[in-house]
Amino acid sequence: MNLIFVAIDDVKLIRKIYKKKFETYNLSPRSCVLGDTFIECHNSVQIILDLNADVCIFDQFLDYGEDNMLGTDIAHKLRKSNYNGLIILRSGSMADNVDPNIIDMTVTKDIKIDECFYKIFNLINTRGNLSETVQP
Repeated sequence: MNLIFVAIDDVKLIRKIYKKKFETYNLSPRSCVLGDTFIECHNSVQIILDLNADVCIFDQFLDYGEDNMLGTDIAHKLRKSNYNGLIILRSGSMADNVDPNIIDMTVTKDIKIDECFYKIFNLINTRGNLSETVQP
């Protein structure tokens, strides 16, 4: 599968899970996981645009001690930069309180990562913007 995914999370274990799932679902080797540092999050918009990512998955609350960032802030910057890929927001508390013009789908953190990918692939297939059906 040639889809390029970018995931951003501040939790090391979640980043490792994303990396493994990118391999499991045979996503593009250009797919990447960001969020190790605040600087990496700060630079994420340009990285995503340079990669021409198809799907972005953002944690909402990116906590780096004194420096914090919101996934919705990254999403807004991407949309202002004419990014038209899918933006998925994972949040523990605000899944219904987002602008649908910015965020394509929200998922709560209580669902498993595999279920999150299943929902993303369903959304891709529903939108019909691929030449083939994507299977989880």
